[in-house]
Amino acid sequence: FFSSRIEAISSLLSREDNGRALRFRIENEWPAQTSELFYVRLFDDKGSIITETPKGARIFERLHPVPQPSSGQLTHHLPEQLNLNGQVFRALTSPLEHEKKHYVVQIALDCTEEKALLNEYRYRLLSVLIICSVACTFLCIQIARRGLRPLREMAQTAANITSSSLDKRIIPSEMPSELAHLAMTFNAMLDRLKASFDRLQRFSADIAHELRTPINNISGELQVALGKDR
Repeated sequence: FFSSRIEAISSLLSREDNGRALRFRIENEWPAQTSELFYVRLFDDKGSIITETPKGARIFERLHPVPQPSSGQLTHHLPEQLNLNGQVFRALTSPLEHEKKHYVVQIALDCTEEKALLNEYRYRLLSVLIICSVACTFLCIQIARRGLRPLREMAQTAANITSSSLDKRIIPSEMPSELAHLAMTFNAMLDRLKASFDRLQRFSADIAHELRTPINNISGELQVALGKDR
């Protein structure tokens, strides 16, 4: 924006009409035709104001002092940001050389609407980020709970298994593919435990059967022996 305005001013300075076109363009035409609200002030080689946009003096007074063009101290400055009663401006002071004459041009662009738009965009973006963060946190918790549900079911099944309920099994088809192998391994362990308990029960029954007859015989002999004095 600034470079285009400086080029336009340099082009207007080329007209041989004693600067009337330049003054008319800066003071009347530009403020009326452009949608952007900006202000221009032009100094001649003696440091006097050639022309300026109406109502721009209060803005340019806030800029750094303008050196005399003839002093050789002209330098290019970066755009400054000014805040005047809630209005935000970006202003630039730049030297301009045309046909061996030195000028200083000051341009100020009203950025109040752009600043308000950026602030509103920043507020909306922050609101969306907060809402998305809360929603993502809630979804992550739900996904984690749903993902751990098979493990909880497996842990519940394992907690309910006792010596009298070794026939309970975990159905691998109802588990995710990642846990199906673990379920089959758990079921195989239960099969081995049940087989071991079954062998232990048969062994206990065989021992009881083998000991029952001798004990009955000994009990009968003792009862006969104690039936009368010997």
